[in-house]
Amino acid sequence: MKILHLNFSDNKGGASRAAVRLHESLLNNSIDSNFFCLFSKIKKKNFKIISPKNYKLQINLIKYYFGKLLGKF
Repeated sequence: MKILHLNFSDNKGGASRAAVRLHESLLNNSIDSNFFCLFSKIKKKNFKIISPKNYKLQINLIKYYFGKLLGKF
């Protein structure tokens, strides 16, 4: 199973912190989890920052891969 978390940041607000805890818990249980956000203070494996400079390109890539994933169902 592959999990992708999309969030605005990794440390602002309760939802962000809960998403980070969920992501880390999944990694600790050997589940393929990735965390994408616009603003990050955490520098760990599987945390990826969507650069504000080219976020439209990155969002389009995410949409493309979601489309491929959803097409399998």
